[in-house]
Amino acid sequence: SSRPPLTLDGYFRGGAEAGAPSVELVGASFKWPPPPSGKRGAEGATAAGGSADGGGSSDEPPSQGPQPAVQPLSLSVGRGELVGVAGPVGCGKSTLLSGLIAEAPRATGRVAVRGSVAYCAQEPWIQNATLRDNVTFGAPFERQRYDATLAACCLEPDLAALPSGDATEIGERGINLSGGQRARIALARACYQTADLYLLDDVLSAVDAHVAQHLVARCLHGLLRERGATVVLVTHHTCHLSDFDKLLLLGPRGACRGYAPPRELLGALPRSSSSSVALAEMETARAAAAPPPTPRGGDAKGGGGQGGATAGGAKAAG
Repeated sequence: SSRPPLTLDGYFRGGAEAGAPSVELVGASFKWPPPPSGKRGAEGATAAGGSADGGGSSDEPPSQGPQPAVQPLSLSVGRGELVGVAGPVGCGKSTLLSGLIAEAPRATGRVAVRGSVAYCAQEPWIQNATLRDNVTFGAPFERQRYDATLAACCLEPDLAALPSGDATEIGERGINLSGGQRARIALARACYQTADLYLLDDVLSAVDAHVAQHLVARCLHGLLRERGATVVLVTHHTCHLSDFDKLLLLGPRGACRGYAPPRELLGALPRSSSSSVALAEMETARAAAAPPPTPRGGDAKGGGGQGGATAGGAKAAG
């Protein structure tokens, strides 16, 4: 295999430390090694949703290889915070989440992820089992927690429509479900696990606007916020991020364009559900506000303040 070995000592061990951030990145960048075929993925490989115990930090020396998909980044995510990650297609949003679970190799810097982690991948993973078993995923069945999860993930109407309710057998890879149903079942599986940190990769893309609003209000701001869990959500729909605690805005080549409360980054922009459009508008606004480099210059490009996060100069791979 072309992928360098991963050293996980101290990375997926231990629990959450009182008062310590859930996530800390110090000059951290992530990369995917080139596949044997020489073809590159858009933002890295996908992985099955589920949960793992997280904690500690990864400090092994960076390996040599292709340029990082996410440029060096320094930030912290406090316990109980809701953080959105947005940016144009291919800027490394999914790679960042994969890096936090040590799936995407770290190229530089340090990473600390504390507490248990539930990860929901961009491509929903569904097992050939009943809907209930897909949600509980081997965890003990608790009626109150189960019902609250189904309600938060907008699955109650689906149970009424399925021939055997939550005892309905779901085919291999969810072949008898719609894309939106698969996405919500995968999200419900992650939410049923009582984790400290939830990493959610583009879970709103397969559902319509009404359901997306339900998931944001009832699941993220409701169920998970009430648990005191930390949530990092990758999404193209920045219209749902206005009430989040922080927004990490990535630009082309995986560079940080800002890390601050969403209203500070997007408040001056027209409402848009497309983060790529929002990013372009932000860059245009910065260019207009920036002084020209020479008296004749009119092509000044916005420098992109970091807003609490730092970005280095490495070129992105994805």
